[in-house]
Amino acid sequence: MLAVFLSTRVDQNSWIMMEIWPEVQGITLAAYFLDLAYEKNRNLCSEAKRVFDSEAAAQEKLQNKKFSSYRVCMSLDDAVKQGYVEGR
Repeated sequence: MLAVFLSTRVDQNSWIMMEIWPEVQGITLAAYFLDLAYEKNRNLCSEAKRVFDSEAAAQEKLQNKKFSSYRVCMSLDDAVKQGYVEGR
């Protein structure tokens, strides 16, 4: 059996998707994108967010209530600048 180990690195090309919970003033890391290409990470994050938002909208309709959380995609650099995550 051949095992392949991929090494990923968080760098200036990384993007993250966070779920913001205003009612409890919390943030959950929903996904991270660590491809080598900035644009690919941006596009992957955007598409993943679209799917998460679509599923949340379907659940809201099914449960007949509005959810308070929402998702945002941003580059890791922007997330650090805006204080969502801490950089070093």
